[in-house]
Amino acid sequence: MTDTRVTPFNVAGKVCVITGAFHGLGAIIARRLAANGAHVVLGDIRDCTELADELDGLAVRVDVTDETQVEAMMQAAVDRFGQLDVVINNAGVESFDGFIVDMDVDAWRRDMDVNLLGVMLGIKHAAPRMKPGASIINVASLFGLMPIPTLSSYDASKAAVIHLTKTASVELGPKGIRVNAICPTGLTHDSYLGRIEGVDNWLDDWLKLNHQHVDELGHADDCAALVHYLASDDARFINAQAIAVDAGASAGPSIAMIEAATGKRAEWTDDDPMFEAPEPS
Repeated sequence: MTDTRVTPFNVAGKVCVITGAFHGLGAIIARRLAANGAHVVLGDIRDCTELADELDGLAVRVDVTDETQVEAMMQAAVDRFGQLDVVINNAGVESFDGFIVDMDVDAWRRDMDVNLLGVMLGIKHAAPRMKPGASIINVASLFGLMPIPTLSSYDASKAAVIHLTKTASVELGPKGIRVNAICPTGLTHDSYLGRIEGVDNWLDDWLKLNHQHVDELGHADDCAALVHYLASDDARFINAQAIAVDAGASAGPSIAMIEAATGKRAEWTDDDPMFEAPEPS
């Protein structure tokens, strides 16, 4: 009897470029796609040769803010594997922690260059090399959907990535190329550049309180699973979306957050006459 089962999220044979692939989220995405049969091209300003050899892929040294280098990376993918099916614009930085009145202008420019210009260049030079059915996935952030104080340059750059994603989806949709963004937050130290194990962080505490159904931070695997889906043909009808991977933090303050902030139980009383039903006339 013929086996008619469909392999979910099939990416076998797809050629996938991942930027920021040296470690963290980018490396975990690369490992997941390669384990499911994709050909991976690992782009990073650092040398990804060791990981590329492990995954039977291709390593390309690239500064995503340099247009010539980005174009060369996309062409290298085509030259090596004959096509380009998926691009994950993952490379990103967080250059400044502080209030806007103390903003370092060079840090602002770096965030905009790497987080936003890098994504734009990835789209610009991937799309002409793609065929209908291709997928571009931009890694934005929950903080592109909702502002977090002291992270203004990062917030603004990721918000712009979300808007760029939607614009690109409108322009590239008629060519059969889907463009989506994922918006993760609260990833553990081993999947987020700069996270330090064992060091208290107010933002981590806020995220744990604000998540709706789990009391821990997320993992890179949680994001890689969504990327895997968006890269596959199963997601053919998903376009122009900014999908939060945040355990519900973007839904609004949790009961735990309200109670922690107010020191009171989150419950209503009916002693306010404004809430009384009017007497029947």
